[in-house]
Amino acid sequence: MICLFVFQNTTSDEAFTREAAMIDAMGRDNLHNLRTGDYKGRVAKWSQEQRRMLGAKLLLTAKDILVRDGERPLNHDEF
Repeated sequence: MICLFVFQNTTSDEAFTREAAMIDAMGRDNLHNLRTGDYKGRVAKWSQEQRRMLGAKLLLTAKDILVRDGERPLNHDEF
């Protein structure tokens, strides 16, 4: 298991919502998560498509943060 802490200084509700959105964007079938995640606050009322779009944006933001902080992007040719 790999655990990366990308988004700092968030409330637990924000963290749960971000996690749920990113899981929805990746698709649970592509992950080993037992649960899909919990949406909190007003995002809980959003459509599934809006949640997936939020998750995709969060994933791109996370990638940008990790690259900025010195992580090297993975290349499919390396596997």
